[in-house]
Amino acid sequence: MRGAKTPVFLLTGFLGSGKTTLLNRALKEPALANTAVVVNELGAIGLDNLVIAQATDNVVLLDAGCLCCANTGALHETLADLNGRRARGEIPPFERVIIETSGAADPAPLVNVIAGHPLVTADYAFAGTVCAVDAQHFLASRTQYPELDKQAALADRVVATKTDLADPAPALDFVRELNPEVEVCDSVAGLFLLTLIAIVGG
Repeated sequence: MRGAKTPVFLLTGFLGSGKTTLLNRALKEPALANTAVVVNELGAIGLDNLVIAQATDNVVLLDAGCLCCANTGALHETLADLNGRRARGEIPPFERVIIETSGAADPAPLVNVIAGHPLVTADYAFAGTVCAVDAQHFLASRTQYPELDKQAALADRVVATKTDLADPAPALDFVRELNPEVEVCDSVAGLFLLTLIAIVGG
């Protein structure tokens, strides 16, 4: 019988919002062991301090038993390839997937792939979107880059970053107006939030 579907989380946030830093920290948590990280083809992996060995092709083995790979083709092909490698024992097993998007990505097409593409839904289940919101630059940048509003509007959870440099309240107040159902936290709480959803979703 087919086992439970692997939960997939989408991690979004504009350029420089701190999402890679958040992910770096979160992957050090024991609860996030056995996680596969898929990095959007436009983004930089940025996880060099966690790399310990090269696995097959573009899949890199990270500390704490995690995997990271660049999305060099269509997202559904990347996820199907990871699942096939896992089934054949070519890569260590993973219990969840976190997809880190590029800073300029509109998350809607990615959500549609995760939640609706037959090559994905057979083995994966969409578990939600976490968006990093830069407390220092979000409000000033959103007028020039509409992607910020799209990322925040589609998020299930928003993590405020750079709260040591700026009061996050104005940006988070706007996000709540844009997305009244969103769960909001600061970056420290966000670390534990990612850990929590990994435990629940894993």
